[in-house]
Amino acid sequence: MTITEQQLLDLEADINDILAEDCARIHFTFHAAFERINDPRNKPSITLHELDNVFQTFIQTHLSTIIDYDEGTRFVLKCNKTHLHFPCAITHDRQVGKLWVVQNVITVMRKKDFKSPDNFLVIN
Repeated sequence: MTITEQQLLDLEADINDILAEDCARIHFTFHAAFERINDPRNKPSITLHELDNVFQTFIQTHLSTIIDYDEGTRFVLKCNKTHLHFPCAITHDRQVGKLWVVQNVITVMRKKDFKSPDNFLVIN
């Protein structure tokens, strides 16, 4: 089933509500949100439920790690259970005198043997 733009925006908003207390947020790039999330090469298709589970688990297990990342740090969020991979890059944004950490999701793919020179943050 195709993930709609509105569903992805709603998911991003829900995740960002949780992250706000830590001055953090996520952002799905155009490539991730519109070119890769519903790509037919993702077999089986990525579901909204999977995305929600991956990011909820990520928050519980790795949020404190990325809070300390420098601007420009790149990493791959990897789910061993679903074989989903999310290459990401950190940017910083100053809002109301506070520094916010923004996790930019560059792309997303379901690929069992995904390789990257970047560090992996693994969830199960």
